[in-house]
Amino acid sequence: MPGIVNGEYVKITGVWIKHNVYGEQFKGLSFEKGELITTAAILHYLSSRAIKGVGPSLARKIVGRFKEETLDVLENHPEYLVDINGISSKKAKQISEDFKSQFAVRDLMMFTKDHFSPAMTMKMHKLWGAGAINYIKQNPYSLCDSIDGISFAKADTFARTIGVKSDDPNRIMAAIKYALNYNASNNGHTMVPRDTLINLVASLLELPEEKIYEPFEELEQMGEVVTEKYANTQVTYLATYYDAEQYIVKKLTLLDKMCAKEPVNDIDRLISQ
Repeated sequence: MPGIVNGEYVKITGVWIKHNVYGEQFKGLSFEKGELITTAAILHYLSSRAIKGVGPSLARKIVGRFKEETLDVLENHPEYLVDINGISSKKAKQISEDFKSQFAVRDLMMFTKDHFSPAMTMKMHKLWGAGAINYIKQNPYSLCDSIDGISFAKADTFARTIGVKSDDPNRIMAAIKYALNYNASNNGHTMVPRDTLINLVASLLELPEEKIYEPFEELEQMGEVVTEKYANTQVTYLATYYDAEQYIVKKLTLLDKMCAKEPVNDIDRLISQ
């Protein structure tokens, strides 16, 4: 299971199943990490080489010195570690950073365990590091923007469970981008009439249309969507699709200027060659 290292205590929830070859087996569905409370548990954890640069011998020195305060020292006072023979200031800092990274994964797993798989949670940690929980709390819709495999619907369900309001601007902006992406991927259209898009997003989120306008304009100001006039209608693109279309237009225009001109009445002969 991702996020578990040797020496940690875990509580695994699951079911017993019957395997055709190996017989009765326990299938884990979720897990929780146990607290490292006693000095024995802390020593066992550190001795397992879970922390880079800390083996059994150094673990005994650290736990022998700081006892139940060991975890607090590792997280908040790494400078205390230099009092132990064999630990330099640089090594103390590395030990603390590795320890905090592992416990950040642990906390993130607990924060997301009812909604995302451990593998998906590890993607979040890899992208945002130790500050992942705060980052996600500030805008849970960054999950569907930044993590491949997390849909708007999944991010929205998670966001609502942590208290995001139905008219939160981040929710509305994420829905606008989702609608544009969906339309491009499933219908082949890189743009949508602006009024149609606003109506669609309002219906999707079950909000009045007037709630959509301000977040829509914020996306335009941020450069994430582009609105322009086409055939007397205001249409909106995701900026990535707009830029791609403009690039194609420039290349086709360049080709047209560089290619030799041939008479139209002679086109059949040229095709047959």
